[in-house]
Amino acid sequence: RDTVSTTRYEMTTSDAVTGLQVQAGVRYKGVPVGKVVRIGFDPQIAGNVLIRIAVGEDTPVTQATYAQLGYQGVTGLAHIQLDDDSKSSQPLKPGPSGLPRLTMKS
Repeated sequence: RDTVSTTRYEMTTSDAVTGLQVQAGVRYKGVPVGKVVRIGFDPQIAGNVLIRIAVGEDTPVTQATYAQLGYQGVTGLAHIQLDDDSKSSQPLKPGPSGLPRLTMKS
């Protein structure tokens, strides 16, 4: 059992998420910080994929944080890579579902 306190976030994309699975890792600047908890379709944007992640509460996620798919080795296993552009240190506000929504870049 995980006993780490986490915060949940979501992101939406029109791109394919081939190779991404529930329980896949989430990394912030290469450091493991969490995992993917749900992959489905976005009820608010037809045709988009909605991904929910859980990351450690001490992860510095702000309005400047964005997500990208990363791939590991030749296996093609995907993970979520978080990074930021250092333009804002403001915390994310909850989105329509109640969870803060991160920007997902291609």
